[in-house]
Amino acid sequence: MMRRPRPKQDENGKYLPNNASAKAGLNKSLSDAGWGKFLAILKYKSRRLGKKTLAVPPQYTSQTCSACGEIVKKSLSVRTHRCACGFVANRDLNAALNILRIGMDTLQAPT
Repeated sequence: MMRRPRPKQDENGKYLPNNASAKAGLNKSLSDAGWGKFLAILKYKSRRLGKKTLAVPPQYTSQTCSACGEIVKKSLSVRTHRCACGFVANRDLNAALNILRIGMDTLQAPT
């Protein structure tokens, strides 16, 4: 999310506006968000309540069908997950179900 925007050129080779200044403002906001601090507070609170905190890699969680496990490729603009098995759900709900399953499988795996 924090990469610089690519330069845009027209057919004559002239550079077009690419909203780099707006993107720079977004980059600053993202880096200032304090994700590390958030995770530290989350871990502290969960330990205090006797709970476990587990990080799950988010790769392909919104593309993998939570019902059958098949990967259904889609662009970010597609907000509904539709699988050939008949499962239909909001993309974020499908990802949340996959993250829950991965987390539970990790906790139940013998160490």
